[in-house]
Amino acid sequence: MDPAVGRWLAAAAELLSPDLDEQARVDRWAAAGPVGPSGGAATPLGRLLADPPAGWRPAQAAGQLHEALLAPGERRGRGAHYTPVALAAALIRWAAGPTSLPLVGGGGSTIGGGGAAPGGGPEPRAVPRSDRPGAALDPRLATVHDPAVGGGAFLVAAIDRAVGAGADPLDALDRVSGTDLDPVAVAVARTALALAAVEHGADPAAAVARTGRRIGRADGLLDGAVARGVDLVVGNPPFLGQLRRGTARDRATAAALRDRYGDAVRGYVDAAALFLLAGLESVRPGGRVVLVQPESVLGTRDAEGVRAAVVEAADLIGLWIADGPAFADAAVDVCAVVLERRSGGPAPADRPPGAPARVRLAVGVERWREAGDAPVPTPRTWSPLLAAARGVPAVVLDPEAGTLADLATAAAGFRRHHYALAPLVEDLDAADGSDGQDVADDPDVLAVLTVGLVDPWHVAWGERPARIAGRVRMRPVVRRLALAALADGGGPDATVGVWFAARLGPKVLVAPQTRVVEAIADPDGRYLPAVPLVAVEPGPDVDDPVAWTGRVAAALSAPPVTAWALAESAGTARSADALKLAARQVLAVPLPSDRDRWYAAADALSAGTPLVEVAGDLTAAYGLAPDDPVVDWWRARLPGASRGR
Repeated sequence: MDPAVGRWLAAAAELLSPDLDEQARVDRWAAAGPVGPSGGAATPLGRLLADPPAGWRPAQAAGQLHEALLAPGERRGRGAHYTPVALAAALIRWAAGPTSLPLVGGGGSTIGGGGAAPGGGPEPRAVPRSDRPGAALDPRLATVHDPAVGGGAFLVAAIDRAVGAGADPLDALDRVSGTDLDPVAVAVARTALALAAVEHGADPAAAVARTGRRIGRADGLLDGAVARGVDLVVGNPPFLGQLRRGTARDRATAAALRDRYGDAVRGYVDAAALFLLAGLESVRPGGRVVLVQPESVLGTRDAEGVRAAVVEAADLIGLWIADGPAFADAAVDVCAVVLERRSGGPAPADRPPGAPARVRLAVGVERWREAGDAPVPTPRTWSPLLAAARGVPAVVLDPEAGTLADLATAAAGFRRHHYALAPLVEDLDAADGSDGQDVADDPDVLAVLTVGLVDPWHVAWGERPARIAGRVRMRPVVRRLALAALADGGGPDATVGVWFAARLGPKVLVAPQTRVVEAIADPDGRYLPAVPLVAVEPGPDVDDPVAWTGRVAAALSAPPVTAWALAESAGTARSADALKLAARQVLAVPLPSDRDRWYAAADALSAGTPLVEVAGDLTAAYGLAPDDPVVDWWRARLPGASRGR
């Protein structure tokens, strides 16, 4: 941290000590505007905000200071992460512009750094409050609402934009509004907006008086649409993932959300996604919503109800992805979706004249760039948009060729399978100097494969260590007798033992959380899949299971399948650039349309031909040219060791 920034934060901390109770902090923030509550001199905190470190605007400093003074656990529990004003400005400018024109970028506009200066560049021609789909929103007249205002970054950016287009700063202040459940955040946002208006020349006392009417305390999800008929809903709502104790909903809140949003509240859906629905209630027909979201909202099953509800009322017209860190201390991949509310709500298949049939894409934080457009996806998944924004080649695979479900079943273990298997794993004695593959000759043991031991068409068992339940094994095995005892022992682990015993036939194993689909054939049933490997097994009508394993592993290893899989699952993996196929998704993989080329390529692989040499033939089996760009793209994504085999 810059020493000057550190000293400034330390001085601020003395004025806003975390030891103060909530009301005391609210009172100090309330008095921290450009003038004191009685119109006199600014308070010590106000004077500090007026003189922030170099590169920080006073309006920007308020929100950043508030976030910096939150303890890390409190920040995570609230899902509170400050949005840089420059990023907020770029998102508003992009979302509010005409959908047919790129508004930011062109070779990459710098939007990072210390924050946007007041004002800005020229705005495009706009139709004030037009209901015509695709029309720009006039920045001088547009009303803007943030339902989770936090430090006020988006509303500060909206004021900047309006004043830059010619609006009076107090008029601009009157056209923004916001709410937050946190009373301290409400006070901070009021301070930030007053400072922003004063920066643009507004009378300090008038600015302070008006912010009290523009920002209020409310639950943006449960208190109904506090604002109605606005032109633009903006913001970065709290990310409250439901798999962590600190951010999971309590039962009362979950029930209230179900009452409010119905079937959209499913499973572990992040609360941030529900703000999309709240936002659509607040905007007028033709108005827009742009909200920062975790990328998982685009693809997870639990968010499908939200996506379905969104497209009932609005058109998805834009997607921005950060494609890198967007917030200093939030380890989550983020995006922003842009929605335009329809008039009357026709079904997506019956789009009104002029409504967009494609979604605009933009990428980047420090360097913003337009990334073309992509077809409007179905509510089942919006992951294809994320894949397109990241440059994944678009592939069209023959739907008449069938899917893997026509030939196979699939299964994957869960946590209980992992913990039941772990105590049975031991390390095969490597003192004999063998190459690690002699396990096939020992009828008493089964080699255990983890995700890390599965490469594209290659098993790395015995070549590198595996970590299982915290212990490192070079050649992990389970003895058949131990597995049989687990299945026969009764109790809850018996069903787990039976499950593993059922995995001992011919199969294909697929690793999740990878950059390309990584699959290996196990025709002899010699490998035991550790969690979370997916075991793909022959369907009841398969006549030759041994040949089947080679063909299925070959199809899964084809370059077009990796492109398809990323379009199917982007945003749901642990890494932004990885794919994650659950068992049900593996079964949905399309089959090659050219059976002869498919089988010939599988035979070549089984005979020892390197996968990289067969990649073109596998691509051709899917109806694409052998030198289709997807092949080079796939090859560049291969694990290093796999590029030569």
